[in-house]
Amino acid sequence: MSILWLRIIEAFSTLPTGGEWWWTVGSSILFGAIALPLGFWGKLLRPTWQRRPAATVISALLTSMIAPALLEELAYRVLLIPHPTEPVSPAVRWVWIVTSLVVYIAAHPLNALTLYRRAYPTFCSPIFLLLTALLGILCTGLYWGTGSIYPPAVVHGLVVFTWLTYFGGNLVLGYEVDAGRSHPE
Repeated sequence: MSILWLRIIEAFSTLPTGGEWWWTVGSSILFGAIALPLGFWGKLLRPTWQRRPAATVISALLTSMIAPALLEELAYRVLLIPHPTEPVSPAVRWVWIVTSLVVYIAAHPLNALTLYRRAYPTFCSPIFLLLTALLGILCTGLYWGTGSIYPPAVVHGLVVFTWLTYFGGNLVLGYEVDAGRSHPE
Protein backbone atom coordinates (compact mmCIF):
# COMPACT_ATOMS: atom_id res chain seq x y z
CA MET A 1 0.00 0.00 0.00
CA SER A 2 1.37 3.44 -0.88
CA ILE A 3 2.41 5.91 1.79
CA LEU A 4 -0.31 8.35 0.63
CA TRP A 5 -3.07 5.78 1.17
CA LEU A 6 -1.65 4.98 4.59
CA ARG A 7 -1.67 8.71 5.47
CA ILE A 8 -5.30 9.00 4.38
CA ILE A 9 -6.29 5.92 6.41
CA GLU A 10 -4.40 7.15 9.49
CA ALA A 11 -5.83 10.69 9.25
CA PHE A 12 -9.43 9.49 8.93
CA SER A 13 -9.17 6.67 11.47
CA THR A 14 -7.45 8.74 14.18
CA LEU A 15 -10.11 10.23 16.41
CA PRO A 16 -9.10 13.21 18.55
CA THR A 17 -9.30 12.93 22.32
CA GLY A 18 -11.40 15.30 24.42
CA GLY A 19 -8.24 17.19 25.34
CA GLU A 20 -7.31 17.57 21.68
CA TRP A 21 -10.74 18.99 20.93
CA TRP A 22 -10.26 21.50 23.76
CA TRP A 23 -6.86 22.39 22.30
CA THR A 24 -8.65 22.90 18.96
CA VAL A 25 -11.18 25.24 20.57
CA GLY A 26 -8.52 27.22 22.45
CA SER A 27 -6.24 27.64 19.46
CA SER A 28 -9.23 28.64 17.32
CA ILE A 29 -10.15 31.36 19.81
CA LEU A 30 -6.57 32.63 19.63
CA PHE A 31 -6.78 32.57 15.82
CA GLY A 32 -10.02 34.57 15.97
CA ALA A 33 -8.46 37.13 18.32
CA ILE A 34 -5.75 37.73 15.72
CA ALA A 35 -7.78 37.29 12.53
CA LEU A 36 -10.77 39.47 13.41
CA PRO A 37 -8.85 42.74 13.90
CA LEU A 38 -6.72 42.04 10.81
CA GLY A 39 -9.79 41.18 8.75
CA PHE A 40 -11.66 44.32 9.76
CA TRP A 41 -8.58 46.47 9.20
CA GLY A 42 -8.05 44.92 5.75
CA LYS A 43 -11.75 45.36 4.89
CA LEU A 44 -12.21 41.62 4.36
CA LEU A 45 -14.77 41.41 7.16
CA ARG A 46 -18.14 43.15 6.91
CA PRO A 47 -20.70 41.81 9.36
CA THR A 48 -23.88 40.66 7.61
CA TRP A 49 -26.05 39.42 10.45
CA GLN A 50 -29.24 39.06 8.44
CA ARG A 51 -31.64 36.25 9.19
CA ARG A 52 -31.39 33.31 6.79
CA PRO A 53 -33.53 30.21 6.38
CA ALA A 54 -32.16 27.24 8.34
CA ALA A 55 -31.88 25.15 5.17
CA THR A 56 -29.68 27.82 3.57
CA VAL A 57 -27.40 28.03 6.60
CA ILE A 58 -27.09 24.24 6.87
CA SER A 59 -26.37 23.94 3.15
CA ALA A 60 -23.67 26.63 3.35
CA LEU A 61 -22.14 24.95 6.41
CA LEU A 62 -22.03 21.49 4.81
CA THR A 63 -20.65 22.91 1.57
CA SER A 64 -17.90 24.78 3.45
CA MET A 65 -17.01 21.66 5.42
CA ILE A 66 -16.50 19.62 2.25
CA ALA A 67 -15.00 22.21 -0.09
CA PRO A 68 -12.78 23.88 0.73
CA ALA A 69 -12.20 22.46 4.24
CA LEU A 70 -12.05 18.69 3.93
CA LEU A 71 -10.59 18.67 0.42
CA GLU A 72 -7.91 21.26 1.20
CA GLU A 73 -6.96 19.61 4.48
CA LEU A 74 -6.63 16.32 2.66
CA ALA A 75 -4.47 17.87 -0.08
CA TYR A 76 -2.32 20.28 1.93
CA ARG A 77 -1.98 18.53 5.28
CA VAL A 78 -2.70 14.80 5.04
CA LEU A 79 -1.05 14.05 1.69
CA LEU A 80 1.94 16.38 2.04
CA ILE A 81 2.88 16.16 5.72
CA PRO A 82 4.11 12.85 7.17
CA HIS A 83 1.59 11.49 9.66
CA PRO A 84 2.80 11.77 13.28
CA THR A 85 3.10 7.96 13.37
CA GLU A 86 5.51 7.92 10.41
CA PRO A 87 9.15 7.39 11.37
CA VAL A 88 10.71 10.46 9.73
CA SER A 89 13.33 12.80 11.09
CA PRO A 90 12.27 16.19 12.47
CA ALA A 91 14.15 17.87 9.61
CA VAL A 92 12.20 15.94 6.98
CA ARG A 93 8.92 16.64 8.78
CA TRP A 94 9.70 20.39 8.89
CA VAL A 95 10.59 20.47 5.19
CA TRP A 96 7.20 18.97 4.37
CA ILE A 97 5.37 21.27 6.79
CA VAL A 98 6.93 24.38 5.25
CA THR A 99 6.35 23.03 1.73
CA SER A 100 2.69 22.33 2.48
CA LEU A 101 2.20 25.84 3.88
CA VAL A 102 3.86 27.50 0.89
CA VAL A 103 1.79 25.43 -1.56
CA TYR A 104 -1.42 26.11 0.42
CA ILE A 105 -0.83 29.87 0.47
CA ALA A 106 0.30 30.05 -3.17
CA ALA A 107 -2.72 28.05 -4.34
CA HIS A 108 -5.09 30.88 -3.43
CA PRO A 109 -3.75 33.61 -5.74
CA LEU A 110 -3.05 31.01 -8.44
CA ASN A 111 -6.67 29.91 -8.18
CA ALA A 112 -7.84 33.53 -8.44
CA LEU A 113 -5.71 34.10 -11.52
CA THR A 114 -6.88 30.95 -13.30
CA LEU A 115 -9.98 29.01 -12.25
CA TYR A 116 -11.77 31.25 -9.76
CA ARG A 117 -11.34 34.69 -11.29
CA ARG A 118 -14.10 36.17 -9.15
CA ALA A 119 -11.79 35.80 -6.14
CA TYR A 120 -9.29 38.21 -7.70
CA PRO A 121 -8.23 40.64 -6.14
CA THR A 122 -9.32 39.28 -2.72
CA PHE A 123 -7.20 36.11 -2.94
CA CYS A 124 -4.17 38.23 -3.93
CA SER A 125 -4.58 40.75 -1.10
CA PRO A 126 -1.67 40.78 1.39
CA ILE A 127 -4.10 40.73 4.34
CA PHE A 128 -6.03 37.79 2.87
CA LEU A 129 -2.77 35.92 2.28
CA LEU A 130 -1.62 36.67 5.83
CA LEU A 131 -4.91 35.34 7.20
CA THR A 132 -4.60 32.32 4.90
CA ALA A 133 -1.10 31.71 6.25
CA LEU A 134 -2.32 31.96 9.85
CA LEU A 135 -5.18 29.55 9.15
CA GLY A 136 -2.72 27.22 7.42
CA ILE A 137 -0.39 27.32 10.43
CA LEU A 138 -3.29 26.62 12.79
CA CYS A 139 -4.58 23.71 10.69
CA THR A 140 -1.07 22.31 10.31
CA GLY A 141 -0.54 22.46 14.07
CA LEU A 142 -3.87 20.75 14.68
CA TYR A 143 -3.08 17.99 12.20
CA TRP A 144 0.44 17.50 13.49
CA GLY A 145 -0.71 17.54 17.11
CA THR A 146 -3.65 15.17 16.69
CA GLY A 147 -2.80 13.05 13.65
CA SER A 148 -6.46 13.45 12.67
CA ILE A 149 -8.02 15.27 9.73
CA TYR A 150 -11.08 16.20 11.78
CA PRO A 151 -9.86 19.15 13.91
CA PRO A 152 -8.23 21.06 11.02
CA ALA A 153 -11.15 20.32 8.69
CA VAL A 154 -13.72 21.49 11.24
CA VAL A 155 -11.80 24.69 12.01
CA HIS A 156 -11.13 25.40 8.32
CA GLY A 157 -14.77 24.79 7.43
CA LEU A 158 -16.14 26.94 10.26
CA VAL A 159 -13.78 29.82 9.40
CA VAL A 160 -14.83 29.77 5.72
CA PHE A 161 -18.52 29.34 6.56
CA THR A 162 -18.49 32.16 9.10
CA TRP A 163 -16.64 34.51 6.76
CA LEU A 164 -18.91 33.82 3.78
CA THR A 165 -22.18 33.74 5.70
CA TYR A 166 -21.83 36.24 8.55
CA PHE A 167 -18.80 38.42 7.86
CA GLY A 168 -19.41 39.49 4.27
CA GLY A 169 -17.16 37.06 2.44
CA ASN A 170 -19.81 36.76 -0.25
CA LEU A 171 -19.85 40.56 -0.56
CA VAL A 172 -16.06 40.77 -0.71
CA LEU A 173 -15.99 38.10 -3.41
CA GLY A 174 -18.63 39.94 -5.41
CA TYR A 175 -21.59 37.65 -4.74
CA GLU A 176 -24.90 39.16 -3.85
CA VAL A 177 -26.20 37.95 -0.55
CA ASP A 178 -29.95 37.73 -0.13
CA ALA A 179 -32.29 35.82 2.15
CA GLY A 180 -32.17 32.76 -0.09
CA ARG A 181 -28.43 32.44 -0.68
CA SER A 182 -25.44 32.52 1.64
CA HIS A 183 -22.78 30.62 -0.30
CA PRO A 184 -21.28 31.13 -3.76
CA GLU A 185 -22.76 29.00 -6.52
